Amino acid sequence: MNGTGKLKFLFVSHLALIGDLAWQVKKEGNDVKYYIKDKAQKDVCDEVVDKIDDWEKHIDWADVIVFDDIDFGDVADKLRKQGKFVVGGSNYTDKLELNREYGQDEMKTVGMDVLPHWDFTDFDDAIRFLEKNPGRYVLKPSGNAQNEKELLYVGQEEDGKDVHDILLHYKKNWAKKIKTFQLQKHVTGVEVAAGAFFNGIDFITPVNINFEHKKMFPGEIGPSTGEMGTSALWCPPNAIFKETLGRMKDKLAAAKYVGYIDINCIANGKGIYPLEFTSRFGYPTISLHLEGITSKMGMFLHAIAHNQPFELKTKKDSRSASSSPARRSRSTTLPRSSAIRKTQRSCSRSPSWTACISGTSSSLTVTGTWRATRVMRWSSPARESRWKMRVCRRTQGSRTS
Repeated sequence: MNGTGKLKFLFVSHLALIGDLAWQVKKEGNDVKYYIKDKAQKDVCDEVVDKIDDWEKHIDWADVIVFDDIDFGDVADKLRKQGKFVVGGSNYTDKLELNREYGQDEMKTVGMDVLPHWDFTDFDDAIRFLEKNPGRYVLKPSGNAQNEKELLYVGQEEDGKDVHDILLHYKKNWAKKIKTFQLQKHVTGVEVAAGAFFNGIDFITPVNINFEHKKMFPGEIGPSTGEMGTSALWCPPNAIFKETLGRMKDKLAAAKYVGYIDINCIANGKGIYPLEFTSRFGYPTISLHLEGITSKMGMFLHAIAHNQPFELKTKKDSRSASSSPARRSRSTTLPRSSAIRKTQRSCSRSPSWTACISGTSSSLTVTGTWRATRVMRWSSPARESRWKMRVCRRTQGSRTS
């Protein structure tokens, strides 16, 4: 903390995902420096927050270091051991997300009811398995390939022939990208996630319950995208949280994890079935959170980085929703299965903006994901008004979920 009482925050990002939070912390009167590794995203947040080219030179400057994604676990653990105060990242939580089999084994260890699943490193093995065990499955890439959200395929046919065709297609076109993947038994229900912030010792309440809409069109029609929209609410720990994420308290404390984490689930009349971890801020979930949280985010991040309890305040009856447009991400040739052609295309969410509706009002606000490209001197109020409508630079990167 400097002599003015301001806190100093260092945000570190691979893909420029945390701009909204960095901007919010700056607006609260704190000092912020922001590092982005990816060259294509380097200009994100230019003129919004202070940008740096070497984050490691500023480690000692920062009161709190914030990592916005997985793959920072090793450095985050080392910094904590050195006495630095860090939000985001640990080797343990990175592994929970990147290695689906490991994550679900950990779920089983703490007593969660996990769906039957089979992990593969060879497409031919998976095809033979499917031929011997026909049925409806969900095909899920593991590791970094899971970031290509359009590659996740939810089987539509009870005999599994559509998943069989997808496996043949992926073997031919995606084998270099998809090193490991999982076939999970399909179950019908409502997809819902339970999430919360963790301070290295315990969960911070209230918890966040959210519902992602991943299909391109309403009615669960169209291809899977990174995300088309999310609705969420803040509430005290409920059954969904207690039966899933709440069971991970001791393991997260042992890993000294600090940050946001959630578990995506399928819920129906028979039970709550956890699917996978997101061991980081969600995107655009964190932007959605900012619409409902009334506490100062700088003070909150500082508290949890120091393993302190915090009374997180949210808007009364805090319910919110986000909408994310989609775009064609690449061209690809799909197999001829009619079910596949109806449900799967190579699409993903556009990184350009996130609109949020929050609280009980019907007003629509854009959560800081656009900015003007440069500062100008206005020759007239009319010109200023016109220019403010021409916003054309984003403050968020390109990842969802």
